[in-house]
Amino acid sequence: MTIRKKSTAMEIAYNLILEKITRERLVPGTPLREEHLAEEFGISTTPIREAFRSLEYEGWVQRIPYRGTCLRTFTNEEIIDLYLLREALEGIAVKLAIERASSEDWQLLEGAIDAETQFIDTLQNGQQKIQSFYDCDRLFHQAIIAAAHSSILLERNTTLRAQLTLLVLSSQIKNSIEEIQQVHEEHKMIFDAMKRNWADAAEKLLREHIAQACRKFQKSSVPHTGR
Repeated sequence: MTIRKKSTAMEIAYNLILEKITRERLVPGTPLREEHLAEEFGISTTPIREAFRSLEYEGWVQRIPYRGTCLRTFTNEEIIDLYLLREALEGIAVKLAIERASSEDWQLLEGAIDAETQFIDTLQNGQQKIQSFYDCDRLFHQAIIAAAHSSILLERNTTLRAQLTLLVLSSQIKNSIEEIQQVHEEHKMIFDAMKRNWADAAEKLLREHIAQACRKFQKSSVPHTGR
């Protein structure tokens, strides 16, 4: 019973910290103090400390001697490496997905495409914010990872996605409606190649799609400093 209570408290602290990071768009290097968070959330420092361990493992935070815990920072070289790793990981995943995807997986992929279409329609009507498209984009790529049915890829992607989410939240990238539509069209081409069982074409399209995202990030983002 005691273990269950501790686990539940840690999960609550974990979710509260993540919500704070995303809602306030905290930038890499932002310090996170156990005592301050405990006071803000109205909980003890113990679950905060336990949540920090999970967040560190997933790549959200880092502990620096004499400075404590802060949101992880990245050098420009590390940012490039993160995108290269994503390109390789999703390139493998898209081929595995073509081989292993269930009917439910295909429905999720198609649903992700449909969600993007609906988002763009409401965006053009002024009913959505451009920044919110990141959630639609992530849904499509997560569906590809899930369809690969590889626990190893899924585990690696969890950490990678956390780190990339940090970069996106802290970036100064501003997408136009036209750029969002272009991303959507690229997703549709990847999906179409997958449905046609064109594994090599799907991988090539996906890798170029991610490489383009990396180039855009490098061009538009404020440089991150090293640790």
